[in-house]
Amino acid sequence: MCPATHWPERAAARCIIAHSTLQDYSQLLLEQRALARQAGTLLPVLLLSSREKLDEHLANADALVDDTLLTPINETELLMRVRSLLRLRMLSSDRGA
Repeated sequence: MCPATHWPERAAARCIIAHSTLQDYSQLLLEQRALARQAGTLLPVLLLSSREKLDEHLANADALVDDTLLTPINETELLMRVRSLLRLRMLSSDRGA
């Protein structure tokens, strides 16, 4: 398995940041979301995508992605979006999602 697509079993992910150039990212996100759902947690996903490829990924985005950030990436905006997704995750777990 490619290191870029390997998810350590013992590490509990709080958020996934995936780039649209990652091969088979949609299958990977589905698997991770299913595992999180089984554990009773929300696993927010942020997709990094180039403006040129955005239309290509809209179909998957509706089902798999909570937020999309276009490249080139502004570090401050990335941190703000991740913090927002983590807050949503925390609120969701507080409500028993």
